[in-house]
Amino acid sequence: MTNNTLPNFWQLRVFDCVATLENVTRAAQELLRTQPAITTCILALEKALGATLFERHKTGIYLTEVGVAAHIRTKKILEWLEESMQLLPGERKIAPLAIAARMTRSQVQALIAIHECHSFRGAAVKLGVTDASLQRSARTLEANLGCLLYRNTASGIRTTELADELAARLKHAEAQIAALADSIRGFNYP
Repeated sequence: MTNNTLPNFWQLRVFDCVATLENVTRAAQELLRTQPAITTCILALEKALGATLFERHKTGIYLTEVGVAAHIRTKKILEWLEESMQLLPGERKIAPLAIAARMTRSQVQALIAIHECHSFRGAAVKLGVTDASLQRSARTLEANLGCLLYRNTASGIRTTELADELAARLKHAEAQIAALADSIRGFNYP
């Protein structure tokens, strides 16, 4: 499974909310989205993982056995992301987990690649994207988080100390998501 087919942070947040509330409509209200948007997100997650995570009944939506296993891992990933977002300086009107859920896969990959390559150009080459695409992802993430992630140096663009820590934490979260996907694929159904 490639990084682009792995579940994203938003899908995990939606999955956790639906699993906890056992009701798509209530999850939609909690997440300020429509019920069809939540249903579509869950279906996309199930497709990405290649597993049915929920049993649908008139009385609610309940986790399958594999869904229970996925939910345990998902909660740990979301706790890690929430802790990671608490590193951000300043006061925020939005919850840390909501900040994490708004990050796109391209933004996360851009930050990690810039951290590892120490340049925008090297990161773009590593990810196989254009410089403009990488710049857009990197600068949008920086604006959304409301803090400096990159600094100019004599040798080019470098990540700040905060960005270094975030990149390491987000790389760990991405690895945990890959492990979640692997464990679902390896799940032994009764």
